Amino acid sequence: MLDSKTMDEGFLMLSRRFFLNEMWKVSREFSDCEAWLDLIQGARFESTQQTEKIGGREITYGRGQYPASVRFLSKRWKWGDQKVRTFIEKLEKKGMISTDSSQGINVITLIKYDEYNTTNNTTCNTVNNAPNKLINNELQEYATQQITQPVTQQITQSKSCEANNTFNILKNNELCNYVTQQKDNTVNNTPNKLINNELQEITTQQITQRKINNIYNNKNNIYNNLRSTNVLLCGIDEQSHSEKIDYAALVNYFNNETKGIFGTIRMPLSEKRKGMINARIKEHGKKTFIQMIKKAVLSNFLKGENSRNFIATFDWLIRPTNFEKVISGNYDNKTNKDDTETINTTSKEQRDKEFADHIFRKLNSS
Repeated sequence: MLDSKTMDEGFLMLSRRFFLNEMWKVSREFSDCEAWLDLIQGARFESTQQTEKIGGREITYGRGQYPASVRFLSKRWKWGDQKVRTFIEKLEKKGMISTDSSQGINVITLIKYDEYNTTNNTTCNTVNNAPNKLINNELQEYATQQITQPVTQQITQSKSCEANNTFNILKNNELCNYVTQQKDNTVNNTPNKLINNELQEITTQQITQRKINNIYNNKNNIYNNLRSTNVLLCGIDEQSHSEKIDYAALVNYFNNETKGIFGTIRMPLSEKRKGMINARIKEHGKKTFIQMIKKAVLSNFLKGENSRNFIATFDWLIRPTNFEKVISGNYDNKTNKDDTETINTTSKEQRDKEFADHIFRKLNSS
C-alpha cells in the first residue's frame, strides 16, 4: 500500500482521448474540478507560438495558454458569467493561472502547465530500466549467497559425474561402494579426491545455471508486464506506428475534396507539416484523418459562415485540439444557426439515452 507521502507526489497520466469519451461529453453543469481539467486540456500544447484570428482580432498565444472569453467559458461549462469570473479570480489568487486581456480578449496562462504535460521520455525510460534494475538486484543477491553460503548438498545426491579415466561414469551410490572396496586394496586416494572435486564443481555449475535461467525468465515476464502497462498509460497503439504515409496522395486528396475552401496545399511539405500529419495519423489512424477532412468540408462554420468570418486552414485543422473537435462533431451544422456554439447537435435526451444504454451494457457484461 502507498504511504501518504507517495500518494501526494508524482502524476496520474491521462490520455487526451478521455475528453472524447461520451461520459465526459455528456451535457451537464461543470464542477470546479471539471472546469480546471478543461482549462488544462484546452491550453495550447505545442511549444511554438500561434497567431489566430478570434472575434475579429489577431490573438497570439503559446504553450500553456488558452484564449477564452468569459462568455465562451460560461456556455462551455453551463455557468453564469459571474460564476466564471469568480472562479478565474480564485485560480489567480492561488497562483494557478494568470490572465492578460491586452490583446482585446482574455488569454489564460496555466502557471505550471509543463508539470502537467511532461514528455514521455522520462516515463518510458523509467519503465524500461526497471527490469534491468530488478535483474541486477537478483544477480547481486544470488552472488552474495554463493559467496557466504558453501554448497552443503551432499555429493551423494548427484546422479551422474565424469570420473577419472580409471573409472566409468557411475551412480553416486555405486561410486561410494567402489571407493570403500578399494580401500582394502591400498588404492591411492588421489583419484577419489579428484572425482569428489569434479562432482562438487559440476553440482555447483548446475545450480548456478538453473538460478540464472530462472532470473532471465523472470526478467522477460517483468519486461512484458511493464511494457503492456506503459502502452496502456501512454495510450499508444503500436500498430498505428507502422502506417506509411503517402504525403503526395494525401495532399491531392485534400485539395480535390476541399476545392480551395481551406486554401491549396502544395508539395513539397515542410518538415513541421509532415510532423503534424504524422502525429495525427499515429493518434487516430488514416481513416479518421480522411473523416476529418470530409466533416470539415461539410461544416458551414469552418467555411466562414460565422460572426467572425473565420475560415479554417489546413494547418489549423491538423492541430491536436482542433482535429479532435472536428472529428467529435463540434463544428457540425446546427439547426438553430448559433455559430458561436461548438457543441454536438445531438439532443440532450438522445445523449442521456445513449449514456444510459452504455451503462446498462457495462453492467450486463460485468
